[in-house]
Amino acid sequence: MSTFWIIWLGIAVIVTAVFIYRFTRPDIGTKQRGTKPGQGDTVVEGGAWANFDGGGSHQSVTRVTRDPKKYAETFCTKDTAD
Repeated sequence: MSTFWIIWLGIAVIVTAVFIYRFTRPDIGTKQRGTKPGQGDTVVEGGAWANFDGGGSHQSVTRVTRDPKKYAETFCTKDTAD
């Protein structure tokens, strides 16, 4: 075998080993998303900037409750909420 093919085979083995490690390690998929339920609110800040016709910016602050029941109630209409 020439040196080129030996190097190419070595790189292929290393890349394959890295892919196998990355997709079989146990901590992938165990990260929890969001926040834990509890009391209080989470403050989410957002905004946009537009300057097409001399427009300005838009800033908003949203408070999201950490209580799952109160959070679900915000999506109900008033006649279905108890």
